[in-house]
Amino acid sequence: MIELFLISTLLVNPPTWLQLNTQYKTVHNPFHISQYIRPNQGEVKIASSNWKILPNYYGDRGAIEYTVVVENLSNKYIEDVKIEITSYDNKGNVITSDYTFVTTIPPGQKRSRTKNLDFYGNENKLSFQILDLTFAGTKK
Repeated sequence: MIELFLISTLLVNPPTWLQLNTQYKTVHNPFHISQYIRPNQGEVKIASSNWKILPNYYGDRGAIEYTVVVENLSNKYIEDVKIEITSYDNKGNVITSDYTFVTTIPPGQKRSRTKNLDFYGNENKLSFQILDLTFAGTKK
């Protein structure tokens, strides 16, 4: 409730650092609120993903190699899609989390990214979630 009040107060009475600069069409926003807005799920999707354990990759510790495939469902070029990868144990507890970018996706096309994640020995599941996307020609 306090967070809602604070947001409402900022929107009704914005401080000077949160003023719209109409000459340049920019908003000066130290909270970077736009990075937390989820992309329209009709514009992009995770088409597939897979992962495997590489037992000797980091010596005796190993690594997880994952591949995520992202599909551009829009009619615009996508510059990049930010994907969060989270690993879980067999009880559903989070072990670790990381992110990666899949870049340069033409309209209607798919692109993939393969990367490694730290392996702790008891991973049972990986999840992939779209955090953000940037269309070509737009600023973040």
